[in-house]
Amino acid sequence: DPRIAHQQEVQLKRRLVLFPHRGTLFDANGAELAVSLEVPSVFVDPSAVTDARQFVRKVSKVLGIPPPVVRAKLRDRSRQFAWLKRRITPALQKKVESLRLPGLYVTHEGARLYPERELAAQVVGFVGDEGQGLEGLERSHDTLLRSQKLVVQVERDAKGRSIYSNAPVLVRPERGADLHLTLDLRIQHLVEKELDAAAR
Repeated sequence: DPRIAHQQEVQLKRRLVLFPHRGTLFDANGAELAVSLEVPSVFVDPSAVTDARQFVRKVSKVLGIPPPVVRAKLRDRSRQFAWLKRRITPALQKKVESLRLPGLYVTHEGARLYPERELAAQVVGFVGDEGQGLEGLERSHDTLLRSQKLVVQVERDAKGRSIYSNAPVLVRPERGADLHLTLDLRIQHLVEKELDAAAR
């Protein structure tokens, strides 16, 4: 029966959406105004955790998260994704991976940095926690900078627990397109300096 086959396919497979790596914003001379670094983040698949007590104890110790917080993330066993700690250091990533706990995974997402800090900040704008542009060029060119989301197919076992065929989801999202502006940082710096002096 095709309907039963389709239902079985849906039950055995699910999709995991990873956040894209945003493109870089450059000034007219190629200086970087906004860049993304790929940093590790940790998440849990509660349906894949086999020993909740051990999981809570080890994860809370390594990540420095209070045990009740970790326990709360595991409460809904039908849920298959919950962030534990985002944007961790590479050293902490190694500690997490060395735990080798079922249901504990590391992925990479973009952390947005602004090398020139406040310079042209109103023009450049900023992004939110989920990597979406909220103000300025980051918002008006969000679709271009974000590119497309990366969807990873994940299989599930007979009990509905996710099976990640590779080691902790280390598939890296495709990066977005870069944006080259006509804005010149040297001129912008002089203009903002004079405006600041005039305001004072």
